[in-house]
Amino acid sequence: MTSTVRDMDPLEHHPFMRPRPGAAERSEPSGKDEGKPTITQRTLAPDEPTPYGLSKTGNIHWTVPANMALCTVAGIGMCVGHHIFYQSLHGQHVSVGRMQTWNIQIGTGLAFLAKVFLDASVCTAFVQVLFFWMHRRALRISTLDSLFGVLENTMYFLDPRLWNSAPQLAVIAVIAWLVPICAIVAPSTLTVRPEMTYFMSNISIPTPNWNISVHPQPNICWPPDLGRIAYITGLNAAIIPMAAPEPNSSFSLSFYGPAIKCTRANITLTAALSAAKEPVYNESLWNRYSYIAFAPNSGNLTKDLLTATLDDDRIRDEPASIPLLPEDTARIIFLTASLNSSHLPIGWEVSQCHMFNASYNVSFQYVNNILLQMDVKQHNLNYIGERARIGPTRNQPMCNYEGIMSGFIDLLFGSIPFRFSRNRSAPYKGIMLSSAHMTKVHATALVNTPEMLPRYDYNRNGSDIYPQTNTGLSKYQLVRNLTLAVAAEELFRNVTISLLAGPLKMNSLEATTPTAVKIQRWENVYVYRPLYLFVSYGLAMGFSVLATACGFLALFANRASYWPSFSTIFRISRNSELLYTMQEKDNAGHQPQPKKLARTEVRLSSQQDAGGQAYTSLVIQGRHSSGTTEIVRRGGI
Repeated sequence: MTSTVRDMDPLEHHPFMRPRPGAAERSEPSGKDEGKPTITQRTLAPDEPTPYGLSKTGNIHWTVPANMALCTVAGIGMCVGHHIFYQSLHGQHVSVGRMQTWNIQIGTGLAFLAKVFLDASVCTAFVQVLFFWMHRRALRISTLDSLFGVLENTMYFLDPRLWNSAPQLAVIAVIAWLVPICAIVAPSTLTVRPEMTYFMSNISIPTPNWNISVHPQPNICWPPDLGRIAYITGLNAAIIPMAAPEPNSSFSLSFYGPAIKCTRANITLTAALSAAKEPVYNESLWNRYSYIAFAPNSGNLTKDLLTATLDDDRIRDEPASIPLLPEDTARIIFLTASLNSSHLPIGWEVSQCHMFNASYNVSFQYVNNILLQMDVKQHNLNYIGERARIGPTRNQPMCNYEGIMSGFIDLLFGSIPFRFSRNRSAPYKGIMLSSAHMTKVHATALVNTPEMLPRYDYNRNGSDIYPQTNTGLSKYQLVRNLTLAVAAEELFRNVTISLLAGPLKMNSLEATTPTAVKIQRWENVYVYRPLYLFVSYGLAMGFSVLATACGFLALFANRASYWPSFSTIFRISRNSELLYTMQEKDNAGHQPQPKKLARTEVRLSSQQDAGGQAYTSLVIQGRHSSGTTEIVRRGGI
């Protein structure tokens, strides 16, 4: 028996080709289509709503909503964690290169995970909204191609039917493509740059230790270099700078040390000096002294005065001794001549400086290893008048104090004599000639005080004698606004503070004190700019949450959950009408897509099989009156 084509058609026995009970039947016309099987299906009216669910309770599987919710929460958590991690690094020093690499990798990893989770929730929501639109309206197969492929290929955005048929889906697809940008912007919010940092550190700073005896011999009281420190300080007219603990640092030191207080001599001392200086001062006009400094230590003021003027002959003719006070070992006496308008001495000003024990608080500020600023607070405590005992029972702190005083006295000790002689070219003009070989005070800043002006060579009118060397230099420019007494106090204070510098280490007269040092240092630090991270992550999270909310609305409207998997497409495209829209040569599935198939409009519709079981399937929207499947509407939605 010869079999017909109908008998050989495998679709005849396909369960989906059987007539569905209760459905309006349509039979294929006879004639040229007589050999094809008769296809019956339930036809939906154009305005008939499509049931979205397959049952009253729906078919929402927990995996889809859980995926959207968990991915959204995880993405937001990664964004917040990224901010917290970068905030913890802000301002920290960049350690070794390996740790810096790890921090960058962790930040990049958090940004990548934030992008992955947020994009996953958006893509899952996109699928739910896609099936919602497939339930609601008929879409061309070419448009469905664009909708299914727009998440993988941006070229589908060029399809105008994508924007006309489902603009909401197009917007969600744009969000899915833009969310990953946050993974580019967020890691760049943490940078490394050099910055001046401030931190405190305990550093051992040398301070004077007055109890140390640097010489084992009992007859040596103080270190010999103490005098050298006084001499260097006087020559520099400044404190010997201490080595900076750090190139840029500031700190304060508190310690005890010697100080002097200079005052005008009392009546008793002035009278004693008047009696003692007669053999020295009562000479001819051509040989007098403008400056005398000495420390009473012999028990005879006249002898001390003659010693200061280096007049050995006069020492042999000294008068009877004048007893010293007990405190004479710790003072120095200045005698300076007062001059009249003709620069002739008319009297003496007498000052004395006593040594005190004082407390010092010195603040240092270094910039690039240079002492930029130093503030000294000095408070005199007790007067020092006791002699240091020489021997095994000596008072070592007193020895060291007297060593500093001895170096200071040696710097200022001596006299400045001057003579007035006739100038042959101008017989009546006197010239004041001073000698500097009898004292070292010329090398100190004390020469800039008003009392020390007679050391300069001026004529009686006050003009410069040697204009070739002193041109334009007024005597008023050579004077500091300090008296000799105040300048001497300042010089002694500078000597005491200079003990903190390097020369002190040569004699081991030091102790180290842990000191809080504020250090300023240029270091590479992490700099976090949260604004850019907030903007990038804020936009990504906001649009992701909006897209996910649309996905949940579509999920509940569909009353079913969908995955963009092959099995999903396979199960909804089993309608026999779709098979007849393709020819045998189109079954291979390769490109290009048949134009007739691309223009075919389909829609998800609720169907029933021969047994009355409901299912959802793609159906062609409209049929030609001839019974063959054709496009009813062209142009689409």
